[in-house]
Amino acid sequence: MTSSQFRSRTYARSRICAWSLALGSLAFLGPAGCDDSKDAPAPELKKFLIIGPDMHETDLLVATDGGAPTVSPRSRIKLVFNQLLDGDKIESVTMTGVTGKAGVATAAWTGAAAGAPLIATTTTYSPGGSLGVDMPGPSVDLKVAPGLPSGAQIAVALARDRITGKKGLPFVGMTMFTFATQPFSAAVNVGDKPVSETAEVNLDFSNAAARDTAGHISVTTGGLPVMVEVKASMSAPHSFTLKPVQGGAWISGATYTVTIDKDVADVFGVKPESAITTTFTVSGGSDAGSMDAAVADVAAGDSGR
Repeated sequence: MTSSQFRSRTYARSRICAWSLALGSLAFLGPAGCDDSKDAPAPELKKFLIIGPDMHETDLLVATDGGAPTVSPRSRIKLVFNQLLDGDKIESVTMTGVTGKAGVATAAWTGAAAGAPLIATTTTYSPGGSLGVDMPGPSVDLKVAPGLPSGAQIAVALARDRITGKKGLPFVGMTMFTFATQPFSAAVNVGDKPVSETAEVNLDFSNAAARDTAGHISVTTGGLPVMVEVKASMSAPHSFTLKPVQGGAWISGATYTVTIDKDVADVFGVKPESAITTTFTVSGGSDAGSMDAAVADVAAGDSGR
């Protein structure tokens, strides 16, 4: 972080307040969020958002039929308030960057087996945002590492004494929230159209996968095994690519079945209830004889995955 970025981050809240007070008509904040009077109201928790990888938002403060919702374990959590908060209690800002603080919120895996990994939770603060024309919408982001376990009940607790307004008043609102995460699953991600003969096929899991995941993946076509290279993404721990080994190609017009055995696990050790199968088709077409010959070639030159 450069010195200018440091100054920008450190003094953002005071500058925003100054602008808001001087220009009371600023829609995205308004003077209410920076009231310096001793009678400034306590901040209220207005939204508890669970934001999925597809950016779909689920607000736990909005009643839903059927109880607690089930969300992606790769979701992130965002709290939205109606008053500016004391950011120094939520994050640390230094010349080297912004560091989230622990203890502001905690996420726990309810009913986890003994020895299960803990969910480390830190928070960062954003003074921007808006809940309306004259109401600010500052937010607190919860960072969970290494994420959330699959198929689990999650309880999130908020520390009222760590989330306060500028005058130290604790926020008003619920402090305990529960929800469930979706089971561990996987599917090829190729869209609605067949792939090309030289395509790298994306295989996406619903959660970050364990390091040994590649060894649990096999591919077949016409009931015969196909040797493929399975490569984990360097930037997305839930994503893998599949391609034929040694510069080979997928068979034109063939359908391939990808099988992930039931011992595959996410980074928390959660496994699917049974083996997972997913398929993809290669573009192009062949007559039956040509297709049989191509599959026979696969069988002749393949002794495993």
